[in-house]
Amino acid sequence: MDTGALVCRELAEACELGEAISQRGLAARLGISLGKTNQLVRQEIARGHAAADPLRLTAAGRDHLDQYRVDNAIVLAAGFGSRFVPLTYETPKGLLKVHGEPMLERQLRQLREVGISEIILVVGYMKERFEYLVDKFGVQLVFNPQYARRNNLASLYVAREYLASSYVLVADNWMEHNMFHRWEPDSWLSGLYFEGPTSEWVVGFGPRGVIKSLTVGGRDAWAIVGPAHFTRQFSAAFRPLLEQAYAAPGTEDWYWEHVLKANLDKLAVRLKRMGTHGVREFESLAELREFDHSYRDQADSAIMRQIAAALGVPQNRIRDLEPLKHGLTNASFRFSAEGAADPYAADAAGAADAAHAADAAHPADAAHAAHAADAAGAAQYVYRIPQEGANQWIDRLNERAVYNAIEPLGLSDRVVWFDPASGHRITGFFAGARELDPHNPGDLAAAIAALKTVHGSGLAAGAERDLLAEIDRLQALCESRDAIRFADYGQVADLVRRLAQPPADRPAAPAPTHGDFTASNVLVLADGSIRIIDWELAGLGDPLADLASFAVAAGFDLDRVHRLAELYLGRAPDQSERRRLYRWIALTAVVNTLWAEYRQAMGEELGEYPLTMYRQAKDYGRLALQNPLPDADRPASDNA
Repeated sequence: MDTGALVCRELAEACELGEAISQRGLAARLGISLGKTNQLVRQEIARGHAAADPLRLTAAGRDHLDQYRVDNAIVLAAGFGSRFVPLTYETPKGLLKVHGEPMLERQLRQLREVGISEIILVVGYMKERFEYLVDKFGVQLVFNPQYARRNNLASLYVAREYLASSYVLVADNWMEHNMFHRWEPDSWLSGLYFEGPTSEWVVGFGPRGVIKSLTVGGRDAWAIVGPAHFTRQFSAAFRPLLEQAYAAPGTEDWYWEHVLKANLDKLAVRLKRMGTHGVREFESLAELREFDHSYRDQADSAIMRQIAAALGVPQNRIRDLEPLKHGLTNASFRFSAEGAADPYAADAAGAADAAHAADAAHPADAAHAAHAADAAGAAQYVYRIPQEGANQWIDRLNERAVYNAIEPLGLSDRVVWFDPASGHRITGFFAGARELDPHNPGDLAAAIAALKTVHGSGLAAGAERDLLAEIDRLQALCESRDAIRFADYGQVADLVRRLAQPPADRPAAPAPTHGDFTASNVLVLADGSIRIIDWELAGLGDPLADLASFAVAAGFDLDRVHRLAELYLGRAPDQSERRRLYRWIALTAVVNTLWAEYRQAMGEELGEYPLTMYRQAKDYGRLALQNPLPDADRPASDNA
């Protein structure tokens, strides 16, 4: 490293501020001893880069310094920020305010203050929310099309042509003091010291701070937090390594630091050790609340305000927020609300009674029953947010009516608050529950028994489901985005019309059906009981349609489809029942195909899912119309 250039930089910056600087003041700014500073000053005076009395930079010193001028900054802002739900459903994490100023804006302002005018902002999630920064700070937007599928390696990859003498930073860091400069003579990563355990990138380094090793996680160690700087030489060496890593299989989850870790023998970079409060990287809303107390009482979030109003609690009682997996139609997160009414209080009381009874009759079972009571009594909730386009497909008023109708059965999740206009809702969360395993015979038998209870209840649960009307709505959504990419979809659409005609052997009276009966919508509670959740597609219809939904989602072959029907019916399905089942599998697969195509047109990548759905739609549609039907015990591959 050219340590003399650091002396020149401090002198240049002092001159720009109109400040005189002593060697003692210079030592304080460089963070080194006065003796070492005096040695460096004498060196730069001998080189003609500085002059004494007063201490100042010469023209030769500025010429020397200008070879280290920073060319630009690359800011990575494409990610979702899942640990900050629900705030990041409304605002990208980098635009969340800390002490009244968006974190990203603070960094952009700091960069501009030191003269960094070329700023490349890599965007993805909610990309439109960043456009105003083009006018406010003169940034250049670069879109990362892989933002939802790959980690930030992909974001730096799409901006790789800009790598020169570059700051590389993420949008959601907060720097207390401006740590940027117009000139940077070496490559570095900023770091903080962590007492105790940390999940950050832990650094091993030599006596001059040169990084020798990188590992994810450690304790009582220095770890990478905050910006980095690449020199032009470093960027030239790093860029091809970045390109190789991006093209390699298995790097979808890589951060750009993985490239550095794999190539430390080729890339020289040092650790820039920051003070305790130099850089902050907030890992969760709870951490942000501790630092900026305004978030304790009033987060800038319509969803948080809605939760508080719906449950009758202040926002500071809403805690333990955690995203749940994204479904095809919804995003959701769980949370707890201290002081709010427990949505499953009655169930908890029943479980507690069971615990007491178990204690008296079978002491060995008491602990399990007590655990079930505790899990049921936890005041936890799920907030559901529909994906864009879902409300144009799904009737939310019907969904609410279904929940009202089936609640007495005690087999569903419980609605606490519901807004049919937006489709947002709050339901109780089943603590300690697990998702049903479709390949576990015990799980499957219990789920089918619960489903038969619903089907046989005689409840007027919503309107009769019209799959053809749903398919028409989904086709219109897809056409609005030019989303359907299958060359022969016209033939499949004709097949759908034939399948959608009410069959002569349909049930005499429709039964209440779930509409999306899949393993992910069936929970096994801690006490072994079954709950069926997410009734957004429910309505009156053919019970075999629910078996079709399950078979499609589970990827059952034809033999497993028949065995599922046999489990439900208590006997082998007859030809009429098999034909109805094939018909519903085909129609369900068409619905799934269209929605998947629409979501992909909206920027999601669903991999093989739409191909799998489309193939099932074609194979089972043709099978349903085949006359006579093939033998029931032949595998799907023989019938396709």
